[in-house]
Amino acid sequence: MESPAMATARKTAKKKPARKKAAAKPRRPRRPNVEPVADVEPSRCPACGSTKRTAYAGTRTVQAYQGSHNGKPYDRIIRRRTQCAACLQFRIDRSFEADPPAKRPKR
Repeated sequence: MESPAMATARKTAKKKPARKKAAAKPRRPRRPNVEPVADVEPSRCPACGSTKRTAYAGTRTVQAYQGSHNGKPYDRIIRRRTQCAACLQFRIDRSFEADPPAKRPKR
């Protein structure tokens, strides 16, 4: 048990001052000229035209030459096997992808 003097001392102890909040850092503005990474229409089943499919399996990546597809450059072709969820027809979806140009280090 505490003595009455201890309890009184605890009540009269000075409280620590409240901490000040740090100033909020200004947010970096978004760059409006950044293009989206993926601009692909959903693939359709050649038999029924449905866009529903099972999960991709058997992905193959082909390092292609520098070409363009629909006016956009690409440097690899990715082929993925999938199956239509509506009619169970198998198909291979292709996507054309490109790495962004490498950044040169500043000197």
